[in-house]
Amino acid sequence: MPPFGPPAWEVSNVYFVGNSELFLIDSGYAMPESIKSILNAWRELGAPPIKAILITHAHLDHAGGLTALERETNAPVWAHKIEADFFGEMFPQERIEKTLEDGDELEAGGVKLKAIHFPGHTSGHLGFFEAGEGLLFTGDMVLGSGYAVIVPPRGDMVEYMASLRKAAQLTVKRILPGHGPIVDKPKEKIEEYLTHRILREIEILRHLESGPKPIPEMAEDIYSDMHPVLRYAGRMQVLAHLVKMEAEGLVEPIKGTGIDAVYRSRVGKLPF
Repeated sequence: MPPFGPPAWEVSNVYFVGNSELFLIDSGYAMPESIKSILNAWRELGAPPIKAILITHAHLDHAGGLTALERETNAPVWAHKIEADFFGEMFPQERIEKTLEDGDELEAGGVKLKAIHFPGHTSGHLGFFEAGEGLLFTGDMVLGSGYAVIVPPRGDMVEYMASLRKAAQLTVKRILPGHGPIVDKPKEKIEEYLTHRILREIEILRHLESGPKPIPEMAEDIYSDMHPVLRYAGRMQVLAHLVKMEAEGLVEPIKGTGIDAVYRSRVGKLPF
């Protein structure tokens, strides 16, 4: 089940799952190269019927190709009931035939999947688990390289960390992510993700030891090697962590809102 997508640029992975009948997990970008690549791969498989296009979440790189793929394959679209609310805003031509909930069991072409609600990257983010071979399709919760972006308010760091821990409880042998290569050491990858987030919060507390600081200043230091185009994303990551840390009583805002807010620590100097 290799990922398919346009080869010439950074891609979103989509997956065909099944045999005589298929699920298509995600639909990639709306770019012609992406649509053509996915359809060519489907035809190389013999163009079997697609029972449904399963959408992990309603971002353009995962659901942008729905209009074209729905038209070419006559496949219905299934997504989490929360996420489906966003399709009316982003994809007014789309019709979500079926809404999914955590634990729903799906079957196509002799392959069984379980829908798993993994909120955090978005509020209605879904993963799909194939227990027989231990395959976990993670969308943007876990990537093949790099780290997921959490953008409040639809992104929630508390929920995201809980989703990672939820995934860690599954008997997973391989992670098939929404971006990047397949992950052959899923336990280590999830532990890496959890550790990365914990260390980031310690780093934020270190920045606040000397006194209150605005989010842009902290983000500039923490993501000093980030491309300028991604500066906003870096600030949003710091905000996502601070919102979580505020809920846990570790920090508090003293001025401003959103990515322009100034925060101070409530724990003082760290003992390590």
